[in-house]
Amino acid sequence: MPWRILSFGMLLSFSSSFGQTHFISLFNESFRHAFDLSHGDIGLLYACGTLASAATLVWVGRWIDWMDLRRYTALVMTGLVLACLAASAVPSAVALAGVFFLLRLFGQGLSGHVAVTTVSRHTDTVRGRALSITGMGYSLGEVVFPALVVAAIATVGWRSTWGLAALLQVGILALGLLLIWPARTRAVPDGLQQRAGLQQSWPLRMVLRDWRYRSLLPMMLAQPCIVTALFFHQQSLAAHQAVPFLFWASGVAVYSVSVVLVSLGTGVLVDRYSGGALVRFGLLPLIVSPLVLLGLDVPGGHYGYFALMGACVGFMSPTLSSLWVELYGTAHLGAVRSFNHAFMVFSSALGPVVFGAVLDAGWGWSALLWGSVLYCAFASLVMWRVRFEYRPPEEVRP
Repeated sequence: MPWRILSFGMLLSFSSSFGQTHFISLFNESFRHAFDLSHGDIGLLYACGTLASAATLVWVGRWIDWMDLRRYTALVMTGLVLACLAASAVPSAVALAGVFFLLRLFGQGLSGHVAVTTVSRHTDTVRGRALSITGMGYSLGEVVFPALVVAAIATVGWRSTWGLAALLQVGILALGLLLIWPARTRAVPDGLQQRAGLQQSWPLRMVLRDWRYRSLLPMMLAQPCIVTALFFHQQSLAAHQAVPFLFWASGVAVYSVSVVLVSLGTGVLVDRYSGGALVRFGLLPLIVSPLVLLGLDVPGGHYGYFALMGACVGFMSPTLSSLWVELYGTAHLGAVRSFNHAFMVFSSALGPVVFGAVLDAGWGWSALLWGSVLYCAFASLVMWRVRFEYRPPEEVRP
């Protein structure tokens, strides 16, 4: 396992925290008070920035297929430094939408994109485990930053805290470039393709025409849409379950631990059986998770809900990342992953809106939880009989 590439991937997935919801949301009250915004106002600005970043990612993300990795990494990491500096000096609510766009594009979007694409290209027989370890950077950020950011805001203020984030990102940029400087930095066919004699990678336009890929879209919509919506409206859900919110929020730690442990275990399974063999099982934990809330009325029962939701996220991350290489090769991996990531970002932006509309219409949480279960079951059935294995593009019907 190439330790430099693995360390690079984990470092960049950690640095993506500066553009993740769990980090930015810590500044929501500061932004609202500084610019006299309502909860709805800041939510709208955030949604606009997120959707614009997803649309841009489809275009910019494919550059990694032809650009030197060191140059591409420097551009992405420098962009994130500038985004943090822009957040520290943002003068108005209108400019705040632009800041959200930059943070989401260079942080949540491109930093993770570079990490996963690079690790996928430079690992072979241990790809699943490598991707699982890379994903631990996300969980590390979720654990480390909340307490540090809250303390920093209370001590030096929210603008200076963003300045400190920019300074930390400069150090991450330097270390990241140091890790990959000796590496081969252009896309080459990986060992899996060479051993199997599979030399033809799929360009994005042909991937989008592949019926197997289209069978995955309902599943790709389900996880980010439902999980994001459940987190976004968790105060309302906790009230519906009659669980004090502080007690409910403690379940997030269970979620994070579940993500890490399941991801590591799934990485081993992916290396043994392949992502294509496992992907059809990915939504099973998300089917059971809402059922726990619907059928279990005991103190602490929500921990099972969080553990199962984390299991779904931990299972799908290495499975899907490996699947794209298995199905479509590595030459156009940047374009394929950037499109997929943009689709999932759009899905995550859609979830809170749909759930909020259903709640406003008076349907309640029972309808939403049952709807989530039924949709995940449908998405699983759509892909159940599909064989997810490499085939040349000309052998697959549109």
